[in-house]
Amino acid sequence: MKKIILSICIIASVLVSENITAMKERVYKEAYENALKGDANAQFALGGIYYHGMLTKKDYLEAIKWYKKAAKQGHTKAQFNLGYIYFDGRGVKKDHDEALKWFLKAAKQNDAKSEIYVGRIYEEKKDYKNAFKWYSQIANSGYPKVQYKLWQMYRDGKGVKKDLQKAIYYLIKSASQSYPDAQYDLGKLYLSGTGVEKDEIEGQKLLDLARKNGYKE
Repeated sequence: MKKIILSICIIASVLVSENITAMKERVYKEAYENALKGDANAQFALGGIYYHGMLTKKDYLEAIKWYKKAAKQGHTKAQFNLGYIYFDGRGVKKDHDEALKWFLKAAKQNDAKSEIYVGRIYEEKKDYKNAFKWYSQIANSGYPKVQYKLWQMYRDGKGVKKDLQKAIYYLIKSASQSYPDAQYDLGKLYLSGTGVEKDEIEGQKLLDLARKNGYKE
């Protein structure tokens, strides 16, 4: 009886394996055929298949090829993915100028993640005026790291005129979302009474929260 059950299980596993393989082949074929016809969504999907190695061997160059075809048709996610590939050097040499080109295309279609990367690349290039512009566009969408960047830029006068009160406004917004760097800096302000009413208890509380959330001094 045990041998019969084992045989049934083996046969079932083989059938399941064959069905999965057939399904993968069908999905890949459908995506490939539609991509060849110029369907941007299919081209994006095919790029993802090669990028992640889901239905075929991982191939970053093929991923880039198909992402570009979709991106040139205005596919926002493909534009972002291309930007990230060049930003991070996935299968290609890092090229932040090329990354910026694709991030900008997506950012102009209101892609929030792309707007952040645009700001980041401009900041790396020390083009603080443009960095400030792009960070400002996304700051009220709930990104604490971007809000923290604006605190620093208003505080230091990078890309914008120094304004401590506006700087603190963004610092508070960032800290309220438990961003540890913001909690620490705000705690220091309360301890010294810089730009806020001095409150040593609140200051120490924020420093403790920042450390608890991973701030490293």
